[in-house]
Amino acid sequence: MNKEMSNMSDNEQPYTKEEWLNEKVFVDEYGRDFNMSDVPMTNMSRKEAFEKRGYSKETIDGMWLHFTQYNYEEEIINE
Repeated sequence: MNKEMSNMSDNEQPYTKEEWLNEKVFVDEYGRDFNMSDVPMTNMSRKEAFEKRGYSKETIDGMWLHFTQYNYEEEIINE
């Protein structure tokens, strides 16, 4: 890994797509981002939130590519 091209420290490992999808996020019961609605908020995996939003595999793949390009610049992990 090229340390100059990454914001990660020595002890950090890059995310895999599966780790990113399994990460817990704070959303409402319908998987939507935090807002001021009266719908209860909860924690669920990013994958579950995306499923509740009805995102296609192509949309999720695009979001993964955007995430990895933003966080790791040239080091994109495709799994």
